Amino acid sequence: MKLRSTSFLGLSVGEKAIACAEVMLAGERREVRHAATFPVSAEDLSPGKVGATGQALAGFLRQHGFSSSRAVVGVPAKWLIALEREVPPAGQEQARSILRLQAERLSVSESGEMVFDYVGSSDSSAAKKVLLVGMPRQRMEQVENLLDSAGLTALAISSSALTLACGEGAGEATRP
Repeated sequence: MKLRSTSFLGLSVGEKAIACAEVMLAGERREVRHAATFPVSAEDLSPGKVGATGQALAGFLRQHGFSSSRAVVGVPAKWLIALEREVPPAGQEQARSILRLQAERLSVSESGEMVFDYVGSSDSSAAKKVLLVGMPRQRMEQVENLLDSAGLTALAISSSALTLACGEGAGEATRP
């Protein structure tokens, strides 16, 4: 994922708080301009309360001097399933179709509808391994509703732990 904006908001959603950091980009230099923690409870992130929580988050961000409206959101790893999959030698479109079929099969076996994405690339001359990651659609919609209510635009939603572990060496994510 390439970020074109000169600043963005990083949000790490947890069970008791949302960690917020505004990052400014200038060439190769990155600077954390603001950082704060917004306390929440599991109930605050429930479907009936997520709108009010988003509005409260917007006020919190303004109060603490945050100005970016584009956000990269990390969610708890326990909200996700991640599976390594091997893609046979194939072009990008064929690999995406193969992964889409695998994701559909996994979605049926999991409880409820899932949203999937993958990290990695295909190669038409050799089999490659990719990471297939799924999140319950209900959780994804809660995060999207939180951002909408806060007046924020999601650039990406990923695992907080995976994002921190990969750092800037992470590959580009593509949708199956």
